[in-house]
Amino acid sequence: ADLSSVDGVRFQARGDGRAHRVLVFSQSRGMMPLTYAFTAPAEWTEVVVPWSAFDIDGSDVMALLFVGSPPAGDFWFEVDDVELR
Repeated sequence: ADLSSVDGVRFQARGDGRAHRVLVFSQSRGMMPLTYAFTAPAEWTEVVVPWSAFDIDGSDVMALLFVGSPPAGDFWFEVDDVELR
């Protein structure tokens, strides 16, 4: 998708206080995801991630994923109110 008309992604997150990640797949970068780490504190917190944080312009986004981060083991986080803007 060509999402270059928006600056990036904005969302609310809360969780276990650990770092988690947003992954972006772009056509120009192949199947290697681009990553951005965010912290999911106990209270809802706004996270804003510009495309430039992934070193892309948003013109060829294939997928956007929210995932846990190492270390291995139990984790939890919630994401809400996701917007492309």
